[in-house]
Amino acid sequence: MAMNDDLEQQLAPLLGSLEAQPPPPALRGQVLEAALRRRAAGSSPDPDPSIPIDPVDVFGLGVAASVAEVERLAGSMWSAPLLRRGWNVQEMIGHLLGAARYMAGALGLDDPIEGVPLAEHVPFTQQWIDRHRGASPDDTAAAFIASFTSLADAASRLRNADLATATEYYGFEIARGTALVAASFELWAHVDDIRRAVGNEPHPLSPEELSIMCRLAAGVLPFTLGYVGTPHLDRTARLVLTGPGGGTFVVTTGGESRSPGDEDALIVTDALDFCRIAGRHLDVDEVAHEVEGDQAFARDLLASARVLAA
Repeated sequence: MAMNDDLEQQLAPLLGSLEAQPPPPALRGQVLEAALRRRAAGSSPDPDPSIPIDPVDVFGLGVAASVAEVERLAGSMWSAPLLRRGWNVQEMIGHLLGAARYMAGALGLDDPIEGVPLAEHVPFTQQWIDRHRGASPDDTAAAFIASFTSLADAASRLRNADLATATEYYGFEIARGTALVAASFELWAHVDDIRRAVGNEPHPLSPEELSIMCRLAAGVLPFTLGYVGTPHLDRTARLVLTGPGGGTFVVTTGGESRSPGDEDALIVTDALDFCRIAGRHLDVDEVAHEVEGDQAFARDLLASARVLAA
């Protein structure tokens, strides 16, 4: 879908600013140091699902890992085709640069970009994809590092009131903190697309990152079911996500509340596998899971999570 001409003209003076102004030389190191200071690699305990996790921390860790991944790209890796998308690695990074510009507006760090519903998320970023398709890999890498490092640094200065402030996020009104989690999810999913394309193992998420992404994905399942056209009204499922970062979630699409054990479906699967479904890395049938009760409802519920990585 082509971008509206008026919107394109309005955005034109803004497009170069995110990439043309490099961050201060010390900024990247400061962001990486802050992310690792909050949680040393591999040292986190499994989080208590009842304890809130700071979305700024999760976003900072995701940016640090993503910057490191882009810095490792070399030679033919930039033109490697993605396994499940119609882009190569460099085009995917162009897409992420467009998403970064949108996110800056959603967080109040730049002029907001309105009128971009979820269905037009990818078309909105097409101008960045096209621009970086013909750019040198060094320029694309520099743009990515500058954009996301600056975004993580700015996000780290947001306080509780800022994070609770409602913002438009692809046609929906959510808290800025929730938007940060959604952006973290997209960044993780797409950087793993890049890792898979160049033959690397998926990026290991910390329990904190997994937990907050599972909470986000499970929390929006009633919406995603309706969004993809399989609403299953007045149904309830108990979703049990096992392993680090997992938890138990009751997903309801309306109707009377159900007592434990009286849900229409019980679904048990691994927390990381659930996130990989949502990240479009795996199909439901490729993931080990157990279902008791309504099989069709359970399958549609899991499959609908893929909307998160549209």
